[in-house]
Amino acid sequence: MVGVSLGGDVGKLCRVGLVDDHPLFAVGIRQLLESADDMVWEGSSPTVEALLADHPGVQVAVLDLRLADGTTPHDNVVRLRESGVRVM
Repeated sequence: MVGVSLGGDVGKLCRVGLVDDHPLFAVGIRQLLESADDMVWEGSSPTVEALLADHPGVQVAVLDLRLADGTTPHDNVVRLRESGVRVM
């Protein structure tokens, strides 16, 4: 199995989560990631704080830039990065 490289950890699976407040988009991303051999779907949450609380194993987050909670993209990226999560 070919793995996504996360800082030299070749062969390990990449654990991906989604921060988005649109359920239909989450379904599509989930289906896409579940079909990948080198990624594991951790789950989705409508806010960054919820993702970090509910899915502590996330290594990479796909981040919606406009969330209903009023947070800014900059603050969300900073919060995720401070928690060790890479952001897409």
